Amino acid sequence: MKNIQFYASLIILSIFLINCSSDDDDVVTPLATPEPDPVATVDLEIENFIWKGLNLYYLWQQDVPDLSDTKFTTQIELDAYLAPYDGKHEELFENLLHNEDEFSWIVDDYNVLDQQLRGGVSSTTGMDIRLSYIDSNSPNLVAFVRYILPNSAADDKNIKRGDFFQKVDGQQLTINNYFALLFESESYTIELTDYNNGVFTNTGTEILLIKEELAENPVHIVKTIDNGSDKVGYIMYNQFLSTYDSDLNTAFGTLKAEGVSDLVLDLRYNSGGQVSSAINLSSMITGQFENEVFSVQRWNDKVNDYFTAEYGSDYFTYFFSNSMESGEAINNLNMNKVIILTSSSTASSSELVINGLDPYIEVILIGDTTVGKTWGSLTLYDSPDYTNKDDINPNHTWAMQPLVVETQNSVGYNNKTGFIPDYELLEYASNLGVLGDPNEPLLSKALEILDPSTKYGLDKLDEELIGHEYFTDSKKESAIGNNMFIELKDGFIK
Repeated sequence: MKNIQFYASLIILSIFLINCSSDDDDVVTPLATPEPDPVATVDLEIENFIWKGLNLYYLWQQDVPDLSDTKFTTQIELDAYLAPYDGKHEELFENLLHNEDEFSWIVDDYNVLDQQLRGGVSSTTGMDIRLSYIDSNSPNLVAFVRYILPNSAADDKNIKRGDFFQKVDGQQLTINNYFALLFESESYTIELTDYNNGVFTNTGTEILLIKEELAENPVHIVKTIDNGSDKVGYIMYNQFLSTYDSDLNTAFGTLKAEGVSDLVLDLRYNSGGQVSSAINLSSMITGQFENEVFSVQRWNDKVNDYFTAEYGSDYFTYFFSNSMESGEAINNLNMNKVIILTSSSTASSSELVINGLDPYIEVILIGDTTVGKTWGSLTLYDSPDYTNKDDINPNHTWAMQPLVVETQNSVGYNNKTGFIPDYELLEYASNLGVLGDPNEPLLSKALEILDPSTKYGLDKLDEELIGHEYFTDSKKESAIGNNMFIELKDGFIK
C-alpha cells in the first residue's frame, strides 16, 4: 500500500512544478494552459523535460534563480525562456547547474547510460588506465595500465598492469586529444613505452585494440592471506553494482568459511556506484549493527519537505541490514576493524562506506586522499514521474543524471574535501606490484599494520616518478565516474 501511495504522490508532485503563490508559500499553482504563441512552433519537449526534471529534483533547485518555482507563471513564459536553447540541450542543462556542482551530467541515450550504471556494461578495450603529466610544464600525458579485465581485447594482447604508452594512433597523448583518442574511438593503436632513469622512450611496439561490449564483474580479487598466525581476507572491489551484490556476498561467505580474522578492502580504483550496494557491503563487513543508522540523505527543500510530511523523518534514512533486497542472507564478518586501500580515484559510494562505517568500527585508510564527493545522483527520464521508463516519451532518448541528495553518516558528518589516509602511500607506476600479492606496496603496508612482525619485501620506490602528477583515469571518464546514484524501485527509494 505504501508503494502505491508513494507512486501516486510522486505523480501529483511532478505535475505541480512551478510557481508557489505569493500569499501562501505552501500552495503550489500549476502552470496555466498554454495559449497560441509563435514559440509553440518550436519543438521544446526535450528542453521542457530538462527544466521540469531539474526544477523538481535538483539538489540546488532553490538556489538556482532560473529554476525557481516563481520564475515563470505560465507555460508560455517557460517556453519563451527555453526557445533560445532549441536543439542546445547540453547548453541548457549546464546553464541550470549550481556553481558548486561538478558532477551532474546529461546523455542523449539512456540505454547506454543504464547499461553502464546498472550492469557495468561498456564498450571497452579492457584496460583500466591512469593518465599522468609527463612534465609539469607540458600538456603531454603518459598512460599506465592499472589492471586488465579478463577475456578482454587487452587481455588477449597480453597487456599487463604497469605497461606504459604515450602515443595513440601515432599521436602523442595530450590534455586536449586524450578523450577523442581513447574514449571516443572504437578502436585505436597504442605504442608501448619504456621508462628508465626519468625518461620515457617509445619502443616501436604497436598494439591494435578494438573495443567490445563487456560487463566488468567488480569483485576483482578475493583471497585469504596467511599473515603470521592470522588469516587476512583481501577483496579488491572496483564498482558498486547491485547486479553483482550476490557475487560480493559469495566472496564474503568464502572469507567467512576460511576463518579470516582481519579484512583488507581495496577500493583504490572504485569511483562509486549504487548506494544499495554500499549498504550491503558495509553490512557484510560488520553484521552486528542491524537496523542501526548507516546514512541519512538531504534532498532539496521541496522534495525533502514533501516526503518527510508524507512518510516521516526516517524516510531518507538508510540502515545496516542482515539481508539483501532479494531476501538473500548477508554473509557478515562481524569486524570491529577494517583496513581500506584508497587513491585519488576513490570516490562517492566508496567514501560513503568509509563515512558510514566510521562511527561504528575502526577504519584505517592506506593510500592517497579520496575525492571528497558526498552527493548522490538520480537518473531522470522524460516520463510522468521522471524516475522510471513507464510511459516514457518515445520521441527521444535523452536522460539526466543530476545530483539530488547530500549524504551524512549517523552522527551527521560528511567530507567534501576527501578522506586523508592514516598512512599515506601513493601508487607509482614504477612500483605497482601485483594486485593481491602480499609484496604489493599498499597491501604489504596493511599486513604490516595488522602484524608488525611480518614484513614483506618491498622494492625501492623510484623517486623520479613522484613528480608525474595525476590527470585523469578510466573510471573518472566513464558514466560511473565519481558517481553515487540512488535507485527508485516500485515507487519508493531503496
